[in-house]
Amino acid sequence: RELRELAFKAIPDAENSSLAFSVDARLVAFAGTTETVSVLEIATGRELYSVKTGSSKTPQRVQFSADGRFLVTATENDAGASMKLWDAPSGQLIRELKTSGDPPLNLRVINFNRDGSMLAVVESGAKTIRIIDCATGLESRTLRTGTTDQVTRDEQAAFIKTIDSKTRA
Repeated sequence: RELRELAFKAIPDAENSSLAFSVDARLVAFAGTTETVSVLEIATGRELYSVKTGSSKTPQRVQFSADGRFLVTATENDAGASMKLWDAPSGQLIRELKTSGDPPLNLRVINFNRDGSMLAVVESGAKTIRIIDCATGLESRTLRTGTTDQVTRDEQAAFIKTIDSKTRA
């Protein structure tokens, strides 16, 4: 294996703390507190594209889907979090992702299911997991964590198994 150093444009005072590799390890997406996310080709170190995500007062979050089709970005400003779904190969915006109720704040975890059809998001300190349908861009379900209600736990476990049959819930 070859060790490669990738160059990127550093922004003074930016908290460049979020990056993600594509599953095939061909691409790396890099986010900072600025308004863009850059996608670099690992083999060459060349920037393939950069997307305008909108202003963020905290470090952005970025994640590739397991099938390599999508890239999701999350920014946070005074109005709450904004999540956008992008075509990973081209960098074209597909849609903005919406949650029901209050806009999410301080997103900490963003992850796709195996086929890229759903996205799970968790806010810092929240006791909920929001599930977003990538086809519609809308929140399809909210899972409550830490519940002691057996019926609710069983229902949520059954839902999680529909997402990925290999997951133990």
